Amino acid sequence: MRNILLMGLLTGCGFISEDRLDLRLDSDQDGIGVDEDCDSSDPTIGPKQTFYGDVDGDGFGDVNAPIEACFLPEDAAENALDCDDSDASVHPGADDEWYDGVDSDCDGESDCDKDGDGFDGSDDNGLPTDACPNATDCNDEDPDVMPVEGATEIYFNGEDDDCNVATGDGDSDGDGFWHVDYEAIVASNGLEALDIPEGKGGDCYDSVADSADGFDPQVINGDGGVLEPQDVNPDATETYYDGVDANCDGLNDFDQDGDGFASSEFPNRNGDFGTDCLDAGELYGMLAGDISPDAVEVFYDGVDANCDGWNDFDQDGDGDLISGYDCDGDGTTDTSCDFDNDGVADFTAGLDCNDEDSSVSSFQDEGIADGIDQNCDGFELCFLDQDGDGAGGDDEGYSSDLTCIASGFANSATDCDDDDITVFTGAAEICDGLDNSCDGALGTLEIDTDGDGYVACTIDANGWDGDVLVVGGDDCVEGDDTTSPVGVEVVDGVDNDCDGSLLADEADADGDGFISGIIDANGWSGQNSVQEGDCDDNDAMRYPGAAVNDDPTACLLDADGDGHADPALNGGVGTDCDDANENMYPNAPEICDGVVNDCSGLILSLDETDNDGDDFVECTIDSSGWVGDQLIVGGDDCDDANI
Repeated sequence: MRNILLMGLLTGCGFISEDRLDLRLDSDQDGIGVDEDCDSSDPTIGPKQTFYGDVDGDGFGDVNAPIEACFLPEDAAENALDCDDSDASVHPGADDEWYDGVDSDCDGESDCDKDGDGFDGSDDNGLPTDACPNATDCNDEDPDVMPVEGATEIYFNGEDDDCNVATGDGDSDGDGFWHVDYEAIVASNGLEALDIPEGKGGDCYDSVADSADGFDPQVINGDGGVLEPQDVNPDATETYYDGVDANCDGLNDFDQDGDGFASSEFPNRNGDFGTDCLDAGELYGMLAGDISPDAVEVFYDGVDANCDGWNDFDQDGDGDLISGYDCDGDGTTDTSCDFDNDGVADFTAGLDCNDEDSSVSSFQDEGIADGIDQNCDGFELCFLDQDGDGAGGDDEGYSSDLTCIASGFANSATDCDDDDITVFTGAAEICDGLDNSCDGALGTLEIDTDGDGYVACTIDANGWDGDVLVVGGDDCVEGDDTTSPVGVEVVDGVDNDCDGSLLADEADADGDGFISGIIDANGWSGQNSVQEGDCDDNDAMRYPGAAVNDDPTACLLDADGDGHADPALNGGVGTDCDDANENMYPNAPEICDGVVNDCSGLILSLDETDNDGDDFVECTIDSSGWVGDQLIVGGDDCDDANI
């Protein structure tokens, strides 16, 4: 390099001395040429140095990443001691965490041999792990404890006799899992148990000598051989229904779906069958775990969800399947369903037209007129209504109308004569001699109680169909055989010919209780009791015995009703002095009314006389009033001598 420079100088320049040339090639005279000197003006600064990349920034460089530079670059270190430049926690002097597979302090020693005895341990009690795959040291804290070649492990003594965790003190069958009762077994031997490696306990059949509850060394496994302890552990594959909890999960070996019910297909070791009708898999999309005696039954999906043994298409349990079901949900009723699409029908319709009522099926006898098609033939057994009055008789017939109200049918047998439209229960009674209402009795007006051939009612336009002895109706007095539309009028107080009127001489026109006619020999039957012999049926005060005090039988006029007749009005017969005043008659008591009451013609009594002329008398005026001297205006004069 120096010769090339010299030649260049010689070629382009004039002569230069050797000393001057050296000065040009090493201007700071530090012995380092300009092409290698980091600073040719400073003799204290020499050539470039070698540094090492420090990507993780922990102050330690990577030997595989050298950097030539005059000064320490950023992200570089002066040393090459970092054994992992991608991790700032890994470098010389760092705290080393054992059994993590990382040489954190870069000392080159095994991360798995804590005690330095040449045998790797692990954080799983010496069992091999991903970080320490060669682990065998059962005590990596003590360099004097290490695996001993040829040692024999004695199980359940609380010691790792061969210092080989692969043959742990509680794993006598060597399947990698310690006996589920390890601590109890060791304690029963009076020893102290070791810590069970994490995740390695729970072997429910680890030792023939110390079997867990429920296990028998002679149980035959699925291959027909004797079950070995190493075949049973938490990692084993469960084979259901052999009576062995092979994977030690504690679940019933006869309850594969875990719904709490044992299989009804496979008997347990005692020969007993369970009640779960589907213990594994699924049926028509329903998982086995949803099928058990505790499940809620949903009919018509093909699944006996509650395992009660009933056909899923016979909800009412009457033995007759539903007559149709919309299997595919297209709105059309189907007569067969293939739920699993295997080409074989899983449901074929029966004839049950009401699958919610066990009294309705094709096996039932048809009830009569109850509105229910019990035998599902589409017809109802009804009562025939042959006369069309809406009520049936005793005869029966089938109708497509379940209500039995179509023409010719009825829903009740309430007609006691199904040949007559006017006769049925509840019908109105008409005057025809028939029990129209079917209550067992004729209307009272249809009975000829007096036997005269006539009834009280008016015969119906359709005629009389009853007692042939009845020839007509409109008997105005039923119970009297002398009275009928053809009766002969007699003086008995009854309208014998039913024309609405009595004979003139049998009518008490004046209402005095006497008639002018002579009463018939059969007696009086009228409403009011009367006597015969009225001499004037237009005067209620003239009749036999009216003036009883004058003559008890004579037909006299007693106008005032005091029992005495006025002789002037009765042909000279009578004793009444004033037949217009009921208080005046022979021997009548004297009262304060202003007249001589006893018809004696004598003067008034002194207390009926106005002695002082003040128009008041001394007596108290009678309640019938004063009929004497009209000047008297009142009674009760306290001093009739002083006006």
